Amino acid sequence: MRRKFSLRELLVVAYKALVYILLFIIFVLVMGTRNESLLRLSRTSGVTYFVFALAMSMMSVIYGGFDIGVRKSKPIFYSVVSATIFTNLMAYLALMIMNTNPSNNARFRLDDLELLLLATVIQAVVIRLMAHAGNAIYFKMYPPKRTLIIAGEDTTDTTRVKNYLSTYKKQYKIMLEVSEKKGDLERMIDTHDLVVLVDVFGEARKRL
Repeated sequence: MRRKFSLRELLVVAYKALVYILLFIIFVLVMGTRNESLLRLSRTSGVTYFVFALAMSMMSVIYGGFDIGVRKSKPIFYSVVSATIFTNLMAYLALMIMNTNPSNNARFRLDDLELLLLATVIQAVVIRLMAHAGNAIYFKMYPPKRTLIIAGEDTTDTTRVKNYLSTYKKQYKIMLEVSEKKGDLERMIDTHDLVVLVDVFGEARKRL
């Protein structure tokens, strides 16, 4: 059975796509001020566009994508900026290679480095703003998950887990902490959005 996406999920996907489209447009428009072939359909634009898209896909896997709702704004900013820097460099090199021809440069040269820097700075500002706005919008649509912590009988890690979850107050709201030995756990589980098991093993874990 095919899973149906909710309107909220589609909005999040659309927002993420918008961010990457903006990063691409900024690169093309800034670099296109002295490379007109980027602003029209041409072999140069086609190759550069393809390299940008491929590099951004690869770098996003390596550094992490625009994970609003999952990570805080600052980690998103650092990871996406890192991915964008390497993407810009690869797309820039592709552009310089394509510009090495009798009509432009007879020899390979690294031109317009100041435009590359300008594009990267503008992109960084956009990433920063979009990360903060994206998380704000996300948590307006998705309230914190009502979280139940079930602790093993001999565990000493409950406090550490609670402290960790407390750093993500917009994602998780700890409602209750109970022992694995407590009765009526099934009813409690049904009334919470998320259940965290802390050192619960064996039959107790399977039962839950």
